[in-house]
Amino acid sequence: MRGLSFRGKTDTFGSTNNGNFMMLLEAISEFDPFLAKHIQKFGNSGKDNTSYLSYATYEKITKIMAATVTTTIMKQLEKVKYFSCSVGSTLDITNVDQLSLIVRFVQNNAEPVERFLCFLPNTGHKAEDMLLAVRDTFKKLNIDINNCRGQSYDNVSNMSGQYNGLQAKIKEKCQDDACASLTKDWNQIISALKAIKSDSAYQKVFVKNEATGLLAQLNSLETAILSEFLGSVLKQFNITTKTLQGVDTDVEVVSRLYESLITFVENKRETFDAFEAAGKKIFRGIQNQ
Repeated sequence: MRGLSFRGKTDTFGSTNNGNFMMLLEAISEFDPFLAKHIQKFGNSGKDNTSYLSYATYEKITKIMAATVTTTIMKQLEKVKYFSCSVGSTLDITNVDQLSLIVRFVQNNAEPVERFLCFLPNTGHKAEDMLLAVRDTFKKLNIDINNCRGQSYDNVSNMSGQYNGLQAKIKEKCQDDACASLTKDWNQIISALKAIKSDSAYQKVFVKNEATGLLAQLNSLETAILSEFLGSVLKQFNITTKTLQGVDTDVEVVSRLYESLITFVENKRETFDAFEAAGKKIFRGIQNQ
């Protein structure tokens, strides 16, 4: 593969921009005399000649394959009945905002699966607009929306994605890592913020103001104690969450994990003095700088 799309910019055999489909035909023809003869006779023959090698032919093939996959997913859904759906928006290669529709369900062998159904034109970023698009698609595919037992929406548009999309997801995923890094490198972070605050030559005013605010928060015993506490709690929650998302996790394991997590939180109530001592140790290090 050359990192190109399925359909290239040209339908010309021998071109470096003819897409992966024609490239595969060229590669196979080296070992298939029948295909090689067909390409030699009908390749690059123009629009007035039937060659079954143009983009119209392989787009039909792609649609047939997509329809077959969709039919298979529909049959799986009929067997299990209940499912959940997920809708997210993103930009395609032409910068057109579109919705991706995904269904999740548990097969009869107790294996959870996730299946991509289709892309939908994005008519808006409100929940109502997405609901209409999903409902109409389910109706066309003969999927009973009343059997939908869960739903999630991820708005990753060009503008709002900075605050509500991928960036927010990354922040959510890395909360425990952020706390662990903060408590480990507290003094280095303070030194960096002080350097930014006093750098009038290269730093913008709003950057210096933000550094000043962060310094005020970090120069606080309360922040040090909370960072130690949250770092410990979020680490355990993150481990439990990753285990719960495992494909082989059954109900019994889920029950034990939740019980252990409840016990963990209850025990933390009795060990707050340890977090206070760790926070004071960090705070003393700040004062000694």
